[in-house]
Amino acid sequence: MHEITDITIIGGGPTGLFASFYAGMRGATARIVDTLPQLGGQLTALYPEKYIFDVAGFPKVLAKDLVRDLAEQAAQFNFPSFLGQHVIGLEEEDGHFVLVTETDRFPTRSVLIAAGIGAFSPRRLPQKCAEEWYGRGMDVFLNRWFARYDEARDALTADGGYLLPFRHHFFLCTAEAIRTLGLDPDDPDWLRIRFDGARPADSDAWQRLRNQRLTAIRRSAPPRPDPLRLPYQYDIVKIPLKPGDEP
Repeated sequence: MHEITDITIIGGGPTGLFASFYAGMRGATARIVDTLPQLGGQLTALYPEKYIFDVAGFPKVLAKDLVRDLAEQAAQFNFPSFLGQHVIGLEEEDGHFVLVTETDRFPTRSVLIAAGIGAFSPRRLPQKCAEEWYGRGMDVFLNRWFARYDEARDALTADGGYLLPFRHHFFLCTAEAIRTLGLDPDDPDWLRIRFDGARPADSDAWQRLRNQRLTAIRRSAPPRPDPLRLPYQYDIVKIPLKPGDEP
């Protein structure tokens, strides 16, 4: 059993890191408990090399740089972080709480939940109308994002996958994601472009893949209703033109 703290923060992403810092600023003791193996939450797990544009005071900042600075800011109070800890329960004991993980117990006077999407797994849209779109060009994948091509290319060389451009960024995805786009991940054209759609080695092969994607988009789109075949119901209403007229 660990020593009791004033605050135990569930989640080591940007919100959890700043909460740890602010607890120290207010003279409270704190700790971070996170299921991921490193601090930073989705900024670290998904797109460390992607620029973020909606952080106050920064026109743009790399996700990994933001995490680094937040961790450095919080570290001045020397609060511990317990990573790889999956929370499974919360108990009350002797007037305080005990946060329970799969392997440990953390006594605390209060709990702050800054867990974002919890154990970090892809989330689908909850609406029933979205179900018919999954598998037809829309699905949920944890792609890796990069702001610079050279870093994306290094990751492709080291880890494999498929490198694709998106506006001013680049991302690596898996064969499952490629298949959801309506493309064959085993198509020989991927090898011809060296699995790199940002700077393909063979422009003709890349154009063929792009054409296949456009075809898949057209096929997956729901049919447009024909306005001439819709059932119409007409109600004739007489609108009074001046007071006293009967409708």
